[in-house]
Amino acid sequence: MTRRLTVREERWPLASAFVISRGAKTEAHVLVVEIAQGQAVGRGEAVPYARYGEHMDKALAQVAQWEDWLEGGLARAELQNLLPPGAARNAVD
Repeated sequence: MTRRLTVREERWPLASAFVISRGAKTEAHVLVVEIAQGQAVGRGEAVPYARYGEHMDKALAQVAQWEDWLEGGLARAELQNLLPPGAARNAVD
């Protein structure tokens, strides 16, 4: 049975604004990764933080770069070596 990878950005509205001295946030920009096999679907998500040099485009590209490996059944231990710590690896894991 083959696996199928889906990766996308979603915007999740917050129940109330998150306000700090440098601004307010009313939604979260979330990286969502799904790996489907047959009727089963595994989902993970993470938020890339600019404070740590992360951006949504970069995280999407990092996951897409390893699409063949992920669909081929990449083991979790191998994932630690392929993707650096951050939102992309967190969403896949």
